[in-house]
Amino acid sequence: MHIFLIIGGLIYLFFYTVSLFEDKLTKYVGSKVAIVTGITVYIVAMVAAVKGILFLNKL
Repeated sequence: MHIFLIIGGLIYLFFYTVSLFEDKLTKYVGSKVAIVTGITVYIVAMVAAVKGILFLNKL
């Protein structure tokens, strides 16, 4: 169970830093690009999380 909590915490931290970074991106680049990168990063993170959980289930 601890492993899932740790992974959840890491994913949460990742999203937190991404959201902070997105605020800076919007100022420099413009909202549309920031939204697209945000969605892309979100999808990549979700895929990575699912693959990580599946990998742990095999162990």
